[in-house]
Amino acid sequence: MNTTFQTGLAYAKELDTKDELHQYREDFFIQPGEIYMDGNSLGMASKAAVTSIEKMIERWKKEGVQAWNDLYIYGEKISALMAPLINAKPQEITVTGSTTSNIHSALATFYHPTKDRYKILVDDLNFPTDRYAVDSMVEIKGYSIEEAVKVIRSADGEFIDEDAVIEAMTDDVAVILLPTVLYRSAQIIDMKRLTEEAHKRGIIIGFDLCHAIGAIEIDFKEIQPDFAVWCTYKYLNGGLGSTAGLYINQKHFDKKPGLAGWFGNRNDTQFQLKHQFDPQPDASGWQIGSPTIFSMAGLEGSLQIFNQLGMKKIRANSLNKTAYLMFLIDKELADYGYSYGNSTDDKVRGGHVCLQHEEAYRIAAALRNNGVVPDFREPNVIRLAPIALYTSYEEINLVVQTLKKIVAEKIYEEYSNTRIPKEIKNNENRVALPPSGVFGLTNLGHKVLVETKAGLGSAITDKEYEEAGATIVPDAMSAWAAEMVLKVKEPLAEEYRYFRKDLLLFTYLHLAANKPLTKALLKAGVHSIAYENVQPADNSLPLLAPMSEIAGRMAAQIGANFLERVNGGRGVLLSGVPGVARGNVVVIGGGVVGMNAAKIAAGLGANVTIMDVSVPRLKQLDLIFDGNIQTLMSNSYNIQEVLKTADLVIGAVLIPGHRAPTLVSKEMVSGMPFHSVIVDVAIDQGGIFETTNKVTTHDNPTYIKENVVHYAVANMPGAVPQTATYALSNATMEYVNLLANNDLISLLKDNLALRRGLNTYNGKLTIEAVAIDLDLPYFPVNTALEA
Repeated sequence: MNTTFQTGLAYAKELDTKDELHQYREDFFIQPGEIYMDGNSLGMASKAAVTSIEKMIERWKKEGVQAWNDLYIYGEKISALMAPLINAKPQEITVTGSTTSNIHSALATFYHPTKDRYKILVDDLNFPTDRYAVDSMVEIKGYSIEEAVKVIRSADGEFIDEDAVIEAMTDDVAVILLPTVLYRSAQIIDMKRLTEEAHKRGIIIGFDLCHAIGAIEIDFKEIQPDFAVWCTYKYLNGGLGSTAGLYINQKHFDKKPGLAGWFGNRNDTQFQLKHQFDPQPDASGWQIGSPTIFSMAGLEGSLQIFNQLGMKKIRANSLNKTAYLMFLIDKELADYGYSYGNSTDDKVRGGHVCLQHEEAYRIAAALRNNGVVPDFREPNVIRLAPIALYTSYEEINLVVQTLKKIVAEKIYEEYSNTRIPKEIKNNENRVALPPSGVFGLTNLGHKVLVETKAGLGSAITDKEYEEAGATIVPDAMSAWAAEMVLKVKEPLAEEYRYFRKDLLLFTYLHLAANKPLTKALLKAGVHSIAYENVQPADNSLPLLAPMSEIAGRMAAQIGANFLERVNGGRGVLLSGVPGVARGNVVVIGGGVVGMNAAKIAAGLGANVTIMDVSVPRLKQLDLIFDGNIQTLMSNSYNIQEVLKTADLVIGAVLIPGHRAPTLVSKEMVSGMPFHSVIVDVAIDQGGIFETTNKVTTHDNPTYIKENVVHYAVANMPGAVPQTATYALSNATMEYVNLLANNDLISLLKDNLALRRGLNTYNGKLTIEAVAIDLDLPYFPVNTALEA
């Protein structure tokens, strides 16, 4: 690595004057006031790519279907442009699908397990999609993941030991799939060495080039792997979701593609439309779908620059820029807790720098708000990619100065305290706190940051939040960079990347029905407190009650709506009319949801039966409703009988912390009247009906099974956000104040309600009911806190 650099901005500008690629910055849409350091995730848009796409759109507009005449084989042109980047023959490349679909295609072709050779060898540092494809393929072949997927474990969680890979190439291995450049540490794998060792043992080997192609020199004529896959939206600047690449070594052209598609058929027989697949005699036989023309057009424009310059120049420039960045990290950032996890050896360093800091998450958020676009990776990594074609030395220097300032002036600490992200669940229009709640916190000296437009679903503007003392932040990453994050609904999978060890999450979680979320919280070490489990000494559920009231009242309204024939129901009016019987409503569960559902159903004039397993509760309900509804002991026999004449059945059973029990079997549902309606309010916790085995959304709320309309929306109150947001914050604010104003460990020891609400703490599951339902280890709260 070059270490003869100097510090100082003037020196950086001097380097730019000597940089022979500096002029290519003009070919990209560089945004004023922004330094883009995330080209290893998504490359910057080039003017050539945009022009190429625009030309293709004009062709579509003017030529219509006639455009297909030559675009039919457009992929061959793109393959020819891409071939020099890996030094392969154009006919060995097809541009098709996505990285994941191409892995599936390659494995379907090459993975034919036998009694003796049935394992696929992978590493534990590759991007997850590769592993998902491998796991699904072995299961398709009838093996368990444990028996057929052989994993090479990294000793340090950063690098792969190539000797360990070779040692793992045993006689039972059929296929190997490895990365070329590790997406975190940027380690370059010696493909030639590993390919030679695999072939000595008769093993098929393939590589994922996603973080390599366009960043390092690759010579497949020399390496001769069996297959390779890659995306084109990173270093190749192909654009959002651009089409992917697949390499098939020409020695395998005699093999039949494992996944067949019409565009993989021979060109000269394709339009004979025979039902017997006759593949192209080269890599284009592995095409599955129609060419993604607009995506390819952007790629055509982008690849022109690569072919004009050649990878040798691009790689040399990239190495110098990453070396300069690492030099500055050593010289200017080491005293501020920064280090890098890359190798200094040019031969094994890819195109990005793996910057490490214990406050990486909050530093990354601060960078974004200071005009730098980085890429954060759990648990403590900020990836910075100085791209040869559009990153300047001056920008690299400014990034380092910004990093220094963020820590030296403790700017990252501003990304503490309370933050409120925008809910992303389908039609979840609630927000964790309205302006009144924000004002209560800021008035006590707390900093509250709210993601822009977080309140719009509840008719709350950013301006209203600002007037209450909040700071508006531009994106989810900034909104999650806090000591405490307040939400309404459980995080979705795309939000798991924001989890980290020092995060306190306060929201509805419903973990008993969500093992992936539970495992993600545990893996990241998040401290999570679930609204639905906060329980004071009187055993009430104060944070669940307001949403239960709303959901219960909505359930009767919604059920009445879907009973209308135009909405798929029986065509029954619950109140009836003189001379025509009222509708029959059955509510299973006499808690807060059930009582409120019964109240509205009775108010609509229906015949209401409410069921519960508690005789004292049934007596209470009888008194509350003054005998105007029927109460009935809940058991299998009574449920089966009462459902036979029910027009609307509402599931309202809650066992705190546990998954909801299945109380209504498929057979019971099939005995209900034709196109009667089920509203399963308990779907958040898994549902009480055997037939509500999938969650629906407000956009598509119902489905029909056993000739019964099923409504299974998991966030019902999200449909009435103005009511729900304020009702929720009225209940949560007491506990939000406690969490904001006290040390967490001390508070959990002293406050029974919050202690009961703690679900996960520092990688330990602290709620026994969830541990039982999900078959995971349980740790009492005191044990977890002491650890």
